Amino acid sequence: MADPAASPSVGPEARPAPPWSWADAGAVSVMFLATRFLVAALGYFANLRIEKFDPNGTWWENKLPHPLSVFFQWDAGWYLSIVRDGYSFRPGEKGNVAFFPLYPLLTRWLGWLIGDVITAGFIVSNLACWGAALLLYRLVLLESGDRALSRRAAWLLLIFPTSFYLLTYYTEALFLCCILGCLYACRRGRHVQAALWGGAACFTKELGIVLALPLGLHWLGLDWIRWRPRWSALRDFRWLLYGLLPAVLLGYMTFLWIRFGDPLAFSHAQAAWERKLVWPWVTILGGARYGLFERILYALFIAIALVGLAGAAARKVPMLYVAYALAMLLTTLSSNLLESSPRLIGIMFPVVWGWAALTRDELRERVVSLSFALLLALCTILFVSGYRMY
Repeated sequence: MADPAASPSVGPEARPAPPWSWADAGAVSVMFLATRFLVAALGYFANLRIEKFDPNGTWWENKLPHPLSVFFQWDAGWYLSIVRDGYSFRPGEKGNVAFFPLYPLLTRWLGWLIGDVITAGFIVSNLACWGAALLLYRLVLLESGDRALSRRAAWLLLIFPTSFYLLTYYTEALFLCCILGCLYACRRGRHVQAALWGGAACFTKELGIVLALPLGLHWLGLDWIRWRPRWSALRDFRWLLYGLLPAVLLGYMTFLWIRFGDPLAFSHAQAAWERKLVWPWVTILGGARYGLFERILYALFIAIALVGLAGAAARKVPMLYVAYALAMLLTTLSSNLLESSPRLIGIMFPVVWGWAALTRDELRERVVSLSFALLLALCTILFVSGYRMY
């Protein structure tokens, strides 16, 4: 009779977590508080001293007599319209149905408690940013056992050139927190938690469905040194829990069908912004329609992403994370528009993980940190000044 201990595992094995201390949480929290304070201070100073680039980018600030309105730009107005008035849709026009419900729901509920839906949105974003930094630290520590690498990854996430979005009235911080929560729980073998985090990610952005790729790679045991799928893992039916991800997306589509008669209203509303599915090179070649500064800016962020992912692959960051970031990058570059690429690259966490892996010596870490910080200052000033930072 076969020894049960010698039998191959049916499902994916859980990774043991390294010890976690209050000192770890304290270090990440100090970095979070310091960077958020400095970004906010810079934003307020730039708002007072620098003339606006485009009044259309700051019209919400002019309408909202609120202390936080300096960071209330562009798409923030769409989220506020959902919080205050719910969803609306007119075929062929831009509409707030393009923005998924979780962030507006949390903001509305918290706003009901504190009596201010604008402050509530910023609280949701900043708590999610704090959670994302902690989760990234723990995920890198789980995979590498290297506290110095984990600290650098969290630090570079918080000073990434578009990390100011993580404190604004945008959904990026919440989405990143949900993504990291899903992958961390999955690697720990906590699949119910992972499915709930993944469902929350899909309820925050349609890009949450990209999680299916890293989750599938994890379940089948694929990595840099193992290219043959472990099909026996499919006999562990816990993988069916992850059906919650497409179910959430289908749930939102069902709501749109019942309310507006169009289950793809979110996609049709995005088409009014000329956002559509194209080959990545069509989007890149279409960059010729932008001004010189914008072309340089978008090319710089794409280069930052590619170098970071190359570093992640070279340093053997687990393949599921690199594959996730590549899929996110290709999806971003397949949207026919480059305006959102800096914002979305900023939440592709394997990019900063790769940069952290490439900066193991003190000199390189200082150079990269200084470069990121200067770019963060520039992009923050552009954003609060009404420049086209969507």
